Amino acid sequence: MRIQLIQNIIDIIRGKKSIKDIVLRHKNKLLISKYLKSAEYQVIYPPQGLGDILYICLLLKEYKRLNGKKIVMMVRKHYFKQLTQLFAKEVDETLLISYDLERLISYVKKNKSMLNIEAELYEKDMKFISFRTNLIEILNLPKDAKLEADTCFEFKIENLDIEYKKGKTIMLSPHATSCPKCAPDEFWLSLAEFFITKGFDIIFNSNDETFSQRYKSYLLSISDTIALVNDCGYFIGYRSGLCDVMAYFSTAKKIFIYPTNPHNGDTAEKYFELATTKDLWVYNEAKEYIYSDNLLEIIKNSDFIA
Repeated sequence: MRIQLIQNIIDIIRGKKSIKDIVLRHKNKLLISKYLKSAEYQVIYPPQGLGDILYICLLLKEYKRLNGKKIVMMVRKHYFKQLTQLFAKEVDETLLISYDLERLISYVKKNKSMLNIEAELYEKDMKFISFRTNLIEILNLPKDAKLEADTCFEFKIENLDIEYKKGKTIMLSPHATSCPKCAPDEFWLSLAEFFITKGFDIIFNSNDETFSQRYKSYLLSISDTIALVNDCGYFIGYRSGLCDVMAYFSTAKKIFIYPTNPHNGDTAEKYFELATTKDLWVYNEAKEYIYSDNLLEIIKNSDFIA
């Protein structure tokens, strides 16, 4: 306890942590301890990815029906918390945890009030069992469990000081955390230039100067991003968790671009099989492409903006 106090003081002096960070960390430690001791709650530590968390949230309706427990989700980024908070009826509490607390939690596999889905997934062979099947097994749900929610979602454009053509703007999302980068910046800039010549506005989902110096570029909250894309009418994204979010929530026309060389030497077909997107399509199906040198011409010649 004394050593931790001294370390906290040193971190504050060096600017590594604020007093607010330390208070939040301590508060969350107490809350986690409280929830773990209560049979009323199910504490879940999900894989720390946007698409993974979305998928889990969409299975919680069935999980709560069968188990009757309140759900506590532990996430490490504000962006993830924004997503879980959309599921007001499925997720009862979201705790934003610090990295050092996450490392501690990652060693805890499972007890009566904690479900470390990330650790459980690592123990399964993801190459031969789909992500959805794995989650259903971990949550002990029926094999035909549906992806659904009781929450009524509504996304509105509010207080966004952004000028764009409603129904004729394309949001380009060039970044991904877990996918290897295959589509170069020049590809995205060329896409933007092409659509501009066709009378469209362009907005980049990015804070990278490569794009922000030439086009409108923003990193908004989850709900604002969904609302903006729905209003814009079009979305093209490199395969990321945001693509999962758009597949489920967005009414816009969509293109998802997959990496040429997926992880671990898997074939492109295997990567498509592991993708969560197809189970999430609600409003309309997205066009899917594997990135290649001629993809720009393929998109130009497609009926995407017809």
